[in-house]
Amino acid sequence: MKKYAAWLMASLMLCSPCWAQEDKPPLDLRVYPGGSSTMEINMTSEEFLQMLQVTLPIIGPVLGKFGEMLVPEAVGDVLKDVKRIEFLQVDVAQKGVTNEQIAKFYAKNLPPGRWSRVLWMFEAQSGAIGLYSQQNTDQLYGFYVSTVTVDGKRIKRATVVKIEGRVDYAKLVELVTSMGAKLPQSPPVQ
Repeated sequence: MKKYAAWLMASLMLCSPCWAQEDKPPLDLRVYPGGSSTMEINMTSEEFLQMLQVTLPIIGPVLGKFGEMLVPEAVGDVLKDVKRIEFLQVDVAQKGVTNEQIAKFYAKNLPPGRWSRVLWMFEAQSGAIGLYSQQNTDQLYGFYVSTVTVDGKRIKRATVVKIEGRVDYAKLVELVTSMGAKLPQSPPVQ
């Protein structure tokens, strides 16, 4: 895994000058108090697709079958009307903090604008998911909070995403369906 991370970092460093030329506003996603940001992405859809094309050969094997089936052009069709993608991964190692507390933080600290909750799921064991949209689904905001093991320690992790622009849902369903059809099928339960 460390070898893949090193290759990924080298690829990103080589390509980052072409991505960093345009002035972009800073992320408007907040870090949970006491948490630490472990990954941030702030890109236009074109930059994201360029990054995907460069890094997919490196990270594809880590993703297994999913990585083998992921086609940047198909992802480009889904994101063609997206203007900006923000991604934030936050690790929270504080004792006593629950997935529910972190999920409520992200549900109360939405980015600026009028948001409507589309989906809310919480299970004590598996975590929490929240999905919000603005009128006409021109912007999406979502988060997933779960418990993960990092370096042998159980911590809480929040993954937060904001997408500005319109996702082509028909193309997304088509992509997911085609990828699902290529996955090995489980034998029927008897």
